[in-house]
Amino acid sequence: MAGRPREFKKPQTLKKAIQVFWAKGYEGTSMDDLCSAMGINRPSLYKAFGNKESLYLLALGDYQAGFEAEMEQILNAESDGKQAIIDMLEWVANSHEVHQPPLGCMMINSGIICGPEHQKITAFINENHARREKILQARLQRAQEEGQIKRDTDVRALARHINGIMQGMGVIVRGRPGTETLQDMIKYTALTLSSL
Repeated sequence: MAGRPREFKKPQTLKKAIQVFWAKGYEGTSMDDLCSAMGINRPSLYKAFGNKESLYLLALGDYQAGFEAEMEQILNAESDGKQAIIDMLEWVANSHEVHQPPLGCMMINSGIICGPEHQKITAFINENHARREKILQARLQRAQEEGQIKRDTDVRALARHINGIMQGMGVIVRGRPGTETLQDMIKYTALTLSSL
C-alpha cells in the first residue's frame, strides 16, 4: 500500500542505534546516520523513539543494562573478592578488543564530548557511574566481611578507584594501544589489591 510506514522491530532497531552512538558518540551522530543504520525514515524514528536525545538515552540504558548484568555475574562467580575484581577487569579489556578498531566505552565516549547543554545525558551518565560504583562497593564489602580485604580499607573509595580504572581503559583503548597497556593497568590494580 502506497505511503504505508515501514514496519520494524523496535528492540533490533535500537541495537543498531547503539552501534552508531557507540562508534560516533552522541554529538558525532547525525539523524541521517541513525536513519540509515536503523533502516527507517525520520517520521518513523520520531514516532517510535522521540528525538535524538530520547533515543540516545534509551540506547545507553540498554547498553548499560547489559554491561551491568555481565559485570555482576563475573563479580559473583569468583569466591575471592580480589580475584573477582581482576576477572572483571580482564573481561572489560577483552570486550574492548572484540571491536576493531576498538570502540571503547559507549558511556565514556559521549560523556567526554557531550556539551553542557545536554543536562539529561550528563545526569544519566553520572547515575550510571554511581550504580557501577555501588556494584563494586557491594562486592568489595562482601570481601571485607569475609576477611579478604583489611578492615581499615575504605571500600567506597576503592570502588571509585576501580571504576576510574575501568573508565580509563575505555578511553585509552580508543587510541588503539593494543592489549599491553590494558594489561599493565590490570597488573598494577592487582598489586594494589594485594596490599589491602
